[in-house]
Amino acid sequence: MNTEITRIQNAIQSKNFEEAEALAWKLFKTNSKNFIVLKTLGLALLLQGKYAGSIDIYMKCLKMDNNDFDVLCNLAYLYLKIEEFSKSYNFVLKAIEHPKSNYLPYSQMAEILMKKRNFEESLKYCELTLKMLDFNALKQNIGILHVYVDVMIALGKKTDAEKFIRYYQDKSFNDEIFQHHGSISPETISENDITKAKKFIDQEGYQNHILKARHNAPFLFGLAKYYDYKKDKENSEKYFIKGNEEILKIQRYYPLNHQKNIIKIKELFNNGFYNNNVSKNNLGEGLIFIVGMPRSGTTLLESILGTNENVISGGELISMHELSSAYYLENHQKTLGLEEYNNKSIGEIYLDRVKFIRGDKKYFIDKLPGNYHSIGFIKTFLPKAKIIYLQRDPWDIAISIFKQFYVDNIPYAASFFNIAINIANHSELIRFWKQEMHFDFITVSYEELVSNTQQISKEVFDYCNLEGSYDEDLRKRFFSRTASKSQISEGIHTSSVSKKSFEGLKDKFFEALKNQEKYWHKTLN
Repeated sequence: MNTEITRIQNAIQSKNFEEAEALAWKLFKTNSKNFIVLKTLGLALLLQGKYAGSIDIYMKCLKMDNNDFDVLCNLAYLYLKIEEFSKSYNFVLKAIEHPKSNYLPYSQMAEILMKKRNFEESLKYCELTLKMLDFNALKQNIGILHVYVDVMIALGKKTDAEKFIRYYQDKSFNDEIFQHHGSISPETISENDITKAKKFIDQEGYQNHILKARHNAPFLFGLAKYYDYKKDKENSEKYFIKGNEEILKIQRYYPLNHQKNIIKIKELFNNGFYNNNVSKNNLGEGLIFIVGMPRSGTTLLESILGTNENVISGGELISMHELSSAYYLENHQKTLGLEEYNNKSIGEIYLDRVKFIRGDKKYFIDKLPGNYHSIGFIKTFLPKAKIIYLQRDPWDIAISIFKQFYVDNIPYAASFFNIAINIANHSELIRFWKQEMHFDFITVSYEELVSNTQQISKEVFDYCNLEGSYDEDLRKRFFSRTASKSQISEGIHTSSVSKKSFEGLKDKFFEALKNQEKYWHKTLN
């Protein structure tokens, strides 16, 4: 058996995770009660993002040994990924108290406290983590650096964040950090940094084109952000296009699948899903969902609402989308659905999950833009919730998406064609929720929001039953861990309206957009 375990470990080290899983399942069939075999299988599943299966295996491990450090840390990680924050927090506490404890649970605690918007405590755990890591170990754990930089920005310590980035980059120039640097403070990027980044792009020696693309793309985006700041339109656009070309080698977006999913959602609700499942308990009081296309102004609105003392934001949570998609996605990980929650409704599960962040706040914001897919499910399971839909000019949205470093979280962002298809699909679903299902939600125009902020904000406050009005100084100090985090501290302005970029790609974008709109129009006739 030791030989088989070694083969699995070698496959994991080579990032051949599918092979590792196949070998682990084969070993599991004849050694299903072996603790080491179970841990190895759990890890192989975890590394592929198969969180439900991994949790199931690690819970079996926990029954065999409820104090194994690896099991505690990995369960903490897994529950954080599916936004079971309380469970993750409890496992982290146990791991911190473990005799073999190291930096890992401290870094996990920093992440959890960041989610809870307890930035001061998160900073303490970041600093404790960094004290436990020498520089070589830090290079292997870049994630904690991102948390550390973000929490310092959240606390208004942007200069300290920039100093730490400079310290790191001077010791070991890194692709991810360079991209992060370009996003938060391109003005502090030096000419030496630019020279290094361009040199690193040409490096060879990667195992495959995907690894090379993952290395090149952040450097290219960092350069694009730098030239964007310098108002060098030609170089900026050149590097954004090159960066997205690299990302296209990684991303796998299938427009037809997205189209099919929207058809399934519409069929589901046309066949009585809402009437058959609507919550009789009128759940959702105080919940505010901000939805729309990415880069449509959701973070700006979040920062406006977040100035109210009775409001806390959970940021971009995946829970509603993940739970509701169990009803229409094929191959959905069912254990992330209802059966492991004693058949609670997804509304009840959602409320349980956000309780950790919400605390005693009357109002709670979920600003995942993609929850426009879930408007019908929100209305079904959380009928008291308020939904605010952000509408923005499609070309401005497309440009803004294309200029952000989205690799894994937005799989269509690297192509204007894919963005156009997605915008058309999203518009059809919004039309369906409004015109056919007659669901009540407010629509806010981004253009009106930035040009008439006081009036539109008052309308949104009234819709959400919030007292008072927003405070611009407080809004500038609001922190949102999204692509817009560096823009929040700026004043509200109209410079992002009617953008003049990528003009040579504009006609093809609108051609794709109109063709997809024609498709949806035909389905209605």
